[in-house]
Amino acid sequence: MRLRYVLPALLLAACATSQPRNPLESLLGDPPWQTFTCSNGTSLRAQFRPDSATVQTRTPRPRTIILAEAPAASGILYQDGHHSLRGKGEDLTWTTGRAAPITCTKAG
Repeated sequence: MRLRYVLPALLLAACATSQPRNPLESLLGDPPWQTFTCSNGTSLRAQFRPDSATVQTRTPRPRTIILAEAPAASGILYQDGHHSLRGKGEDLTWTTGRAAPITCTKAG
């Protein structure tokens, strides 16, 4: 009798595959990583998508953080509740919590 409930649930789950938001994303693959050198002597890598950015900090305690895109007057702005990454051109400002913002410039 349980099979009567389990089988339809499995069929529905199989049909609910997620599609990429942007059809080109599946053709182009992941965006390239970009490396930035920061004013405090550290560096970070960022991978930018239209709706999010993945940031890898290169500090004594490396972290990977995914930030959501937010409206910006000009340039880019990605943030979560504790981090923000804003920039224009090849310059970024990285902020963590209430710490002073760190300026970063694209390497290479």
